[in-house]
Amino acid sequence: MIRTTIKLLCLCFSIGIITTACSNDDSSPAKPPIVDPEKPEPEKPEPAKSLVFDFSNTTTVKQISFVDNATTELGTTISKEWEPTIGYLKPMSLTLDKEKLTVTYSEDRKQEYTIKMNNNDIVIESKDHPSYTFATLSADKKGLVINSSFFRIKGAHKALNVNNTASLQEYGAVDLTTFKNKYNHLKNTSGKYLQITFEYKLKN
Repeated sequence: MIRTTIKLLCLCFSIGIITTACSNDDSSPAKPPIVDPEKPEPEKPEPAKSLVFDFSNTTTVKQISFVDNATTELGTTISKEWEPTIGYLKPMSLTLDKEKLTVTYSEDRKQEYTIKMNNNDIVIESKDHPSYTFATLSADKKGLVINSSFFRIKGAHKALNVNNTASLQEYGAVDLTTFKNKYNHLKNTSGKYLQITFEYKLKN
């Protein structure tokens, strides 16, 4: 009985040694480490591109001469006397970038404005003057129009560009009637009035 018990113990001991040797065998295949699948990085939105508009055309809306309350239509062919004024004040291009508008009049003359969009209207904001609409984008944002009114008053040294005269913008859409209402204290006012649009097309 004792011999049988010793034999069983020896057999169990031998099995244990064999099992341990097998478990420590370097030739056994190694289990790959558990790695969480890499999560793709979220795509970063592309920065909004600036919109650059180049000058394409000038359209005459109205051109008249006036003396007191009498007005005379002068047709749509712009008089040469306006050419220096228009040449100086007509932007070559406009760059719209979020809340900033850069107006390029010539290679060495640029002006930056802080703006806000009101539907498709580009509204210039200033601490010193009331806000006013400078230009209007087309619905597809491929075109842009600047509406300007010019007055040449008898006795004045230069024409007035009403689009850039913030004090007149308080009267809303400026035309000859609202201009006369503002200056109705002047007697025998005479001069010429030109209303035009500068048209621009998207460059990029």
